[in-house]
Amino acid sequence: MPRRRDPGIPDLDPTQAAARRERPPDGPSTRDHRTPGPRTPGLVREVRLTPLRITVDRVVRRGAARPPARGIAPTFPGVAELEAVDRDVFRGGTGGVPVHLGQIAVQAQLAAGRTVGSGHPLHSVQAQFPRPPREEHSVVYLVDRVRDGATSVTRRVTGVQAGEVVCAMHLSYQRGWRGGHQLRAPRVPPPEALERWRTDPRELGDLLVDLRLAAGPGPAAGPGSAAGPGSAAGPGTAAGGPAGRGARSGGNGPGRPIAWVRLVEGLPDDQRLHAGALTYIAGHAAAALANRPPPAARAPVGGEASRAAALDHAAWFHRPFRADEWLLLVQDSPSGGGPRTFTRATFFDRDGLLVASTAQELALG
Repeated sequence: MPRRRDPGIPDLDPTQAAARRERPPDGPSTRDHRTPGPRTPGLVREVRLTPLRITVDRVVRRGAARPPARGIAPTFPGVAELEAVDRDVFRGGTGGVPVHLGQIAVQAQLAAGRTVGSGHPLHSVQAQFPRPPREEHSVVYLVDRVRDGATSVTRRVTGVQAGEVVCAMHLSYQRGWRGGHQLRAPRVPPPEALERWRTDPRELGDLLVDLRLAAGPGPAAGPGSAAGPGSAAGPGTAAGGPAGRGARSGGNGPGRPIAWVRLVEGLPDDQRLHAGALTYIAGHAAAALANRPPPAARAPVGGEASRAAALDHAAWFHRPFRADEWLLLVQDSPSGGGPRTFTRATFFDRDGLLVASTAQELALG
């Protein structure tokens, strides 16, 4: 049946009719879902396919770091501060200091620990830092639950700052076990008989970490000497006694420095927090001792000092310990060339028990 024409509606020419057919009707239902909406603080502004981008866009409005607080001394709990944004998503605080690699390593490690039960202590950490962080932006940590087993747990953490990855960390948690063997701790003077080593009192690491050089840096010592990690043996004592054969307190070579280290402030009885503190101590000690002369040969405070930045970091935690009590650090550098140097270290408590081992590659600047 032919359609009747309404005499009150004017006829359209063919061009107008085609344009009307191609134009979609108005209304909110036809809006492209990929088009960003109004930028409201704290709300999702856009949706993309990558989960990483969804999370970063959700928190970017609050991602700027707070400026350093004047007149307030930084603390390790402040440096390690974390805020839960969502399930398995955390944002690191600044602790009133510029964001730096040591802080990122600690926060990523603690972010993973927030997703693991207390029955699985941290066993190992491997981390890479593909680009230097920006001091003025906080970091968002995305935790992937790779595996949750009865005896072992695996986590992967990605640290994102201003839309770029600054840390990629892999962590393993294992139920503890007893027995086994370990290296013997060298015999060195007790920390009370040594002076505190400071590379620059204005550096954050020197404020948070008490480092006292007991031997070296000097020429590499032979196997089994006091300057080396020693041979496989049962626990010894690291509490006192003269420095052993091969240990030197002078020289400017790549030797094996030995030092007592601890966090300056006390920490609560939380083994994962102490593990994070040891990660911070290891990074500070590696940078402070890498290719540096002894205190007598160093430039005066305020002079130009070479800085070392971690390219990657690995750690293995063998036994429970406290990072706010004295640990004996034995460090060496098997290889180095150009702007890079590889260091490794072992940490003993005052009873001579080997509690942790670390390895790092540093870029010297």
